[in-house]
Amino acid sequence: HPFIIQGEEDCKYCNGTGEEVVDCDGGDNCESGFMRINCHVCDGKGTISTNPGERKIVPMEDMDKDHIKIINPDTTINNYHHKKNSDLYDMMIDALNLWRIEQRQSGTAKIIDQERLYLFISNISNHLFDRIIAETVRDILDYRNVKVVNGRVVPSNISFTIMKPSQYQVKSSMDLLNEYKEGVISGLPFYIRAKMSIDFINRQYSGDLVMKKQATIIWEMDAVYCYTANEKRRALESGGITVEEVSKSAQIPFLITQLIAENGEDWFLETDKSEIKKEIERRFQVIFDRQKTMPNPFIGTGSAFDFENSDNVTQ
Repeated sequence: HPFIIQGEEDCKYCNGTGEEVVDCDGGDNCESGFMRINCHVCDGKGTISTNPGERKIVPMEDMDKDHIKIINPDTTINNYHHKKNSDLYDMMIDALNLWRIEQRQSGTAKIIDQERLYLFISNISNHLFDRIIAETVRDILDYRNVKVVNGRVVPSNISFTIMKPSQYQVKSSMDLLNEYKEGVISGLPFYIRAKMSIDFINRQYSGDLVMKKQATIIWEMDAVYCYTANEKRRALESGGITVEEVSKSAQIPFLITQLIAENGEDWFLETDKSEIKKEIERRFQVIFDRQKTMPNPFIGTGSAFDFENSDNVTQ
């Protein structure tokens, strides 16, 4: 808070002596009916301080001098403490590998922070799932399942499996979509791109159970899942895939939609995937058998799937 510096001034009541004379009616200090006591105005100091709310009258010849100064604290002290505490906070967050990923940081800093954060959370997860949770489950099973060996009751050592989280980064749908796009451009293996696609669907349609089950069925039945058109063409030319697999890839989404329209979403969610797959295979076989008998104008003469002529395939 501000403090006041003011020039010292003699008390006008006691003329700077610090004492005043008052009447008395006897006593050790009473002389002839009078005694000296501390001045009640300056409290015996002989000088006084002027209230800043009052006017102080000074002679004209003294106007060039500072009679009262109001001093404020140095404001840089607050800035110093703020910066010091902020630096301490940043150092603690950095030491705990919890540095915030902000837009104003550079790309390199973001990558480093994400790696350190991933390792930090991964260590915690491994400790929880590999030690705490695993040991707790093992103790519970040993108490609940016992056997007798040589007249002694011992745990039966029931085997179990704990599924640990595989990744800890919280990514938005756009992040996953961009990752998939980069995967296609970079030519990542198809099984990796398929996993990226499923991750995107699970994030984008997290509350849509029908879409998630539909995506899972397509993923499991489509041999060319996540292939681009050019990749399908090159795989056909090299014999890596068959025409039937390409046709099935195009028909599966339509057949699933057809089943849902005929039986309803509740039936689709409650029916086992194996039963749905059997029905899709049956319906696709009917379509494929019909397609084989139809001429294909893009290949020329012969059946729709006559790819024995390599020139026709290239065309």
